[in-house]
Amino acid sequence: MIVTKNNLKEIIKAKRKHLNLLQKDISEKLGYNTSYLTNIEIGRRNVQFDKLIDLLDLLGIQLHTQDEIEMLLNKINKLEFAVNTQAKEILDFKRTIRENNLLKYFKK
Repeated sequence: MIVTKNNLKEIIKAKRKHLNLLQKDISEKLGYNTSYLTNIEIGRRNVQFDKLIDLLDLLGIQLHTQDEIEMLLNKINKLEFAVNTQAKEILDFKRTIRENNLLKYFKK
């Protein structure tokens, strides 16, 4: 998901609610005014970067750069290829075993 100003406020609010936290709880932990968090969640406030990072960290929300996302996707693709290759090798091996067992059966 690409994070924009519009959906970041929704992400923050949804995560806060998912964690059963009130704005008051977060305000107390981070030392912010409750109105500051209210304004963030409705998108009415320009946020200081360090305060945003503290808020995201408290809520367990991680932001990644496009390069990081592409690197992770590349790793996932390589792992999927390796798994698919191994799965094919296992199926080929099973087929060989079955064929060998059938050959033994017909040789008797």
